[in-house]
Amino acid sequence: MDDMNKILTARAIRLEHPEEVADILGSGFILAGGALSSDDPPKDFDIFRPEGIDISQMRGWLQCRMPQWTLLSKTSNAVTARHCGQIIQFCAYRKETPEKLIEAFDFSHCQAAAVFERDGSLVRTVHTPRFHDFVLSGHTRYTGSEYPLASLMRCAKFISRGLIATPAEWKPIIMDVITDIVRRGFEDEDDYSDQCASISESFRDMNSDASDLFTLLKQGENK
Repeated sequence: MDDMNKILTARAIRLEHPEEVADILGSGFILAGGALSSDDPPKDFDIFRPEGIDISQMRGWLQCRMPQWTLLSKTSNAVTARHCGQIIQFCAYRKETPEKLIEAFDFSHCQAAAVFERDGSLVRTVHTPRFHDFVLSGHTRYTGSEYPLASLMRCAKFISRGLIATPAEWKPIIMDVITDIVRRGFEDEDDYSDQCASISESFRDMNSDASDLFTLLKQGENK
C-alpha cells in the first residue's frame, strides 16, 4: 500500500460502524469528498452508491431506524442523518465507478474515495493526481463542474477554511467558475432552480432573485 492509500485508509476508518451504514443501504457504498481531505475530524461523511440512492426511500428507512438514526434534513439531492454522534449525508448523485465519481467532483481536495463492501469492510481507496497535488500544497483548485452555480457558492466556504488561501489563488478560480456558469447556461427556470437546490433546498426556496438572474443570463445568450 502506497503512502497516499495509507493516509486515505486512516481517514476512512474514522467512519464509525460502517457495517450499519451498509445495512441501511442494503449494499456496499462509497465514502467520498471532503471527509478524506484532512486529518482533522470531518464535519460530515458523504455516502454514495454507483447505482444511486433513492432519497425518498432513504428517508423512510432512516425513520424506521430511530432512535439509532436521527433524521436531520432532506433535500432533492441528499438526506442527512446523525448516527453514533456523526453526521452522515446520503447523496443521490451517482457515477458508474468510484473513479468516475471523484473525477466529477469540482474541487481537487474532494477527489478521493474509500470503497466499502456490504459487510462494512474497507476494500480500497482511490484518488486523482489532482488530489495528490492538493495534499502536497494544502491548496485546492477548481477542476470543472456539472453544477457550476453550486461551485461558486462553495468557493466562499473554501476561502474561509483556508483551502483557497490568497486573492492570487481565488480570483482566477472564481473567474473560471463564472465562465463555466455562462458557458453552461440554463435550459429553463426549473434547471436554474435545480442548480440552486444542489447548494441547498433552503437557498433555492429563499432565492427571490432566481427569475431575474435566469432572465439576465438568457438575454446574454441571445445577444
